[in-house]
Amino acid sequence: MGSAESRPERPEVPTPAPIVEATPDRTVDPDELLRLMNNNPNVVIQYYNSNRDFIEKYIVDHFWEEDVERWLIGIRERSPAENLQVRRIDFLKEKNEVEHHTSLFENNSLILRRSATFDLEIIFGNRGFESERDDLTLNFGVGPKPSEASGTKFVCPVLNKPGDKNTWHCYMLGQNTKKLSVRINIPVNAIIAKYSVSLEVVSGTSGGRKKITHNDNSIIVMFNPFVSDDTVYMEDERQRQEYVMNDTGNIARGSYWSISLKSWDYAQFDAGVLDNVLKMIVNDSRHLAQPVKTWKKYNDPVYVSRVLSSMVNCNDDKGVLWGKWNGKYEDGKSPGYWNDSGKILKKWADENMQPVKYGQCWVFAGVLTTALRAVGIPARTISNFASAHDTNANVTVDMYYDEDTGDKLEETSDSIWNFHVWNEGFFRRPDLPEGYDGWQVVDSTPQEVSDVIDPGRNTRRELFQCGPAPVKAIKEGNILIGYDSNFIFGEVNADKVNWIVSGGKVRPGPEILRRSVGKNISTKAIGTYTMEDITDQYKYPEGSQEERIAFNRAYGRGKGDHSLRFIIKNPETLVKPKFEIKILLKEKNIFVGSKVVAQIMVKNISDSNVNAASIKISGSTKRHVGSIHALLKKLSQNVEIETGKEIIVSFEIDQADYIYNIVDNKVINIRVIATDTNDGNTKVEELDVQVVIPKCITTTAPDVFPFGVETKFDIIFENKFPITLTNGVFEVTFGGNEQNDRKFIMEQPIQPGKKYIVKDVVIKPRGNRRSINTNIDFDCTQIKDIQHNFRTTIRVL
Repeated sequence: MGSAESRPERPEVPTPAPIVEATPDRTVDPDELLRLMNNNPNVVIQYYNSNRDFIEKYIVDHFWEEDVERWLIGIRERSPAENLQVRRIDFLKEKNEVEHHTSLFENNSLILRRSATFDLEIIFGNRGFESERDDLTLNFGVGPKPSEASGTKFVCPVLNKPGDKNTWHCYMLGQNTKKLSVRINIPVNAIIAKYSVSLEVVSGTSGGRKKITHNDNSIIVMFNPFVSDDTVYMEDERQRQEYVMNDTGNIARGSYWSISLKSWDYAQFDAGVLDNVLKMIVNDSRHLAQPVKTWKKYNDPVYVSRVLSSMVNCNDDKGVLWGKWNGKYEDGKSPGYWNDSGKILKKWADENMQPVKYGQCWVFAGVLTTALRAVGIPARTISNFASAHDTNANVTVDMYYDEDTGDKLEETSDSIWNFHVWNEGFFRRPDLPEGYDGWQVVDSTPQEVSDVIDPGRNTRRELFQCGPAPVKAIKEGNILIGYDSNFIFGEVNADKVNWIVSGGKVRPGPEILRRSVGKNISTKAIGTYTMEDITDQYKYPEGSQEERIAFNRAYGRGKGDHSLRFIIKNPETLVKPKFEIKILLKEKNIFVGSKVVAQIMVKNISDSNVNAASIKISGSTKRHVGSIHALLKKLSQNVEIETGKEIIVSFEIDQADYIYNIVDNKVINIRVIATDTNDGNTKVEELDVQVVIPKCITTTAPDVFPFGVETKFDIIFENKFPITLTNGVFEVTFGGNEQNDRKFIMEQPIQPGKKYIVKDVVIKPRGNRRSINTNIDFDCTQIKDIQHNFRTTIRVL
């Protein structure tokens, strides 16, 4: 039969080569062909007798011994009166998936949840099953070469009664002529993966015991939040419907005083999504290096969530998304374009796992929510406003300012993002001390690396991954509990420390701000498309004794500079500031294209006059990750301020100064630095001005789209900016309906106050969506990411 070394690698589900001619325009389905051959043995025997040498050589070259044995028995020695022949296995897909809460998945495989049972019906071709002479064994395997030794193959002889619920096993339910009903138990610790399924039939014949192997369809096993034995169990049904079964949501963005909501399609049930999530898991670098060692870890939501946090970004693996924050997206799509995880995952898979360009935090988080929900881990998307990025793990965000220029210096990479979006997964933590079950932070945005043990070499390396970290540990300042809890604690509760640099030296006595980060931490509310504030789950009230205890606990266990520790814990030792600064806007809502007008109030709150105060004001466009994109304007004044008195300075930025420099989140930063030039006492104050895009787009779309029927609507764009818009492009995307997506080129410029109408946009809903999220994105030379989003119900006629 040939040596093992010369055989090709065995495919996951071996199928015979086609032995009938196919018409050029029809692809032969191997499974269909296999069933045809099993059901028509006489045809197979006749073909074999006519092509004996060719077939035997082909089989030897392309198949493994046990498959060859099966074919030879089935063709040469087929004896319908003796061998039990399997016609097919009915996986009872509809029945099983309803019971397993997986019927919404658009997938050819049977989708199941562990810690549960499912039923199959085995249909025989020649006679009924006879327990005295026939033995049946179902085999379930993960990976290309499953084996019992590696813990990736599970052998289930068909028994007469149930076995241990903590093991894979199979038992008979009943028999009817040529049909046998069986039930399979999936244990609570089952690996989350796609399993190959085969049925071994051993029959007693006049020539001895004969074995035939019937390879059939695959099944997918996932976590089970519906059963209390599973570590991802979620007791509240309303929460399960929201955090497992809901395929749509909102993601909060903007600034803590100006929060906007972006609709997002998680699309975990869409065709191909679950397969692509499983593809992410098996392409993790740890798995590719040591598949045997890592397969068995895929039964643990802690490990699976950590792997997914790494694979959503492309920094270390063939991950899904490429992150970019500089506003230059010409060779891809801007992060603001995306609103559908399914389309991102499809693009990644279709393009041979090339990273999708481009993502930012909310895009990473949207895809990770999809991935977690797809495999059965309850998940939600979390937005943290004024989110600290503590790069050196000292639980403070250190900002350095030049006294002479007023510029922020790049002494560290610490920053405060206008907002940051991450995820929470819900599961128990048997790997941690008692009390840390429940919501766990997982973050896929590539900010900082996190250690990982190389399973093959027992060495430590670093990947861009974050979590899972218990939310409770973060609130209490227990930063050594879980993965990356210190980094996440800093995001929500770090102290901001302002340092002044003069003559190349850092001035002692920094200003410490305790309430600058971690504001309005929000997630989508259960059952509605509004936001729920969950700040109290992450931190105690600002200024409370409990909050300081948690901070001091975290700071004491962090990597903070010991010379700063006394000051952090004893802020009364700092030099008292002489100035109070307020930045007041003339208009509360500033629309893109309008002038930004601010009044700067600087007050002397000391007991003595300040004879020489230096006031430096700057305005810059700012990325949402906290860095300055472009300096727009600077103003400097030297003044005298008597004790208890204040001065007012006007500061204006014209639309022409910022319109071509504004980026993603459309924020303008105003910074004021007041210094007593005699003794160096300095105060820094900043305000991020959210410049708002007015509502320019409306549609004539109905509230309900009929399923499978073409519906037309118009897009009406009104130019509410004081400038002419040129070279405009409308992109219309429909959730779960990529074939309906459209692009429309604007045929002429739009003058201020004028309208432009796109006629007869067509949508034909299909698939398994209960609603459709439609996003209209308008880009032109002057302004990017003007969007309109609406959700419509799908009605089945």
